[in-house]
Amino acid sequence: MGLMTMSVYQIHGQIKSNNEIELNQWIIQRNKFLISDDSPLNLIGILTVKAGNQTFGSAKDNGVIFPSDEVPAKFGSVTLEDGQINVHINDGYPVRIKGELITEDKIFNPRLEKPVFEYRSFRWYFTENNGEYAVRILDTASTYRQHFKGVKRFPVDLHWQFKGHFTPYEENVTIPITTVLGITNQRPAAGLISFEYEGNTYQLEALNQAGKLFVTFSDLTGNNESYAFRFLTIERPVGTNDIWIDFNRAINPNCAFSPFAPCPLPPAKNNLPLAVKAGELKYVTNKENK
Repeated sequence: MGLMTMSVYQIHGQIKSNNEIELNQWIIQRNKFLISDDSPLNLIGILTVKAGNQTFGSAKDNGVIFPSDEVPAKFGSVTLEDGQINVHINDGYPVRIKGELITEDKIFNPRLEKPVFEYRSFRWYFTENNGEYAVRILDTASTYRQHFKGVKRFPVDLHWQFKGHFTPYEENVTIPITTVLGITNQRPAAGLISFEYEGNTYQLEALNQAGKLFVTFSDLTGNNESYAFRFLTIERPVGTNDIWIDFNRAINPNCAFSPFAPCPLPPAKNNLPLAVKAGELKYVTNKENK
């Protein structure tokens, strides 16, 4: 591999070291995720769940129509009432959660719990977002996954690692975020990230996501070398406003892998007027390569 290239910065008394070996390990984990059962390559549908009782299955007269004829026509029913979901599976169909066969109705609040239901190669779970309920359906035998040949990347470049500054917003601040499906919702905003590159200062608006900072951004490589926009997850700083930004970890959004993924578009502040030649290149399917 040759000599290890290392960039070391002092951040609030703590050594932050990033190098090619560490990045390569992260890339390996990223690639493992893309071929895992949780990969966006497996997403075959996101269906609305309305209040009340609805049957579900592959038959067209169901309230929730499963997008595959490989599941029973009348699979069961789902009831949504007062934020609680009750899933009933009809007799004779071996549906499991964490490998355990379901023998009675499963009742849960999807804001607090997201059990994953399993049947053959299919997996599904329920979500809630701003009072809207849906079921996400995955197929581990999907054609998207079967055609997957990996994601190409810009060469790892440590010049795209920055020590930046994080300015947190006050609590309960939200900003409008529109998805690729044209749906706009208010999302919890974390604050502004600023960094310097070639003498200029740039800013990115970050969302809160699972205790970390989630950034959707576009740059001048978009729609050409890279996807129209990309995702970047950044560790939230603790006890300091200094922050570590590594664009080598910029990834394709889920909608690059599945047309059913409702990816959030970048807010206006996150359209960078520079070419970020780091991270994942635009994903091209095996079919497109032919």
